[in-house]
Amino acid sequence: MNDLESNTLNKTLDAIDAVIAEKKTAVKRGEMLERLMIDQDFKEVILDSYIEEEAARLFQILIDPSGASPYTSDQIQRKLDSIRDFKGHVETIKMNAKRAPEEILREEVYRKEATAKFARDGE
Repeated sequence: MNDLESNTLNKTLDAIDAVIAEKKTAVKRGEMLERLMIDQDFKEVILDSYIEEEAARLFQILIDPSGASPYTSDQIQRKLDSIRDFKGHVETIKMNAKRAPEEILREEVYRKEATAKFARDGE
């Protein structure tokens, strides 16, 4: 294998390794999230109080502006958007963690195939 082929193989393997590392991080974050979801304090403060109750309170203010609120409609909408974005982020973590093991296996196969191809071509 010449220097150019060796360099190409190294770049390919580095790219594959970077994807594998990213997917392993997704698995780790998914495991962390699972632990949080069963933690009673997290459930009470974040899931129940913030995501459910605060969202419902803000929505009620938004649809019934006759109540006293220090917030404008735009501020309330931004707060609701933040809650929605947070929920979306949690769902993304779950989805990525679920897909990651299969993607790691696929990348490991690509790594073996690339190594074998360059080994064959270098003979």
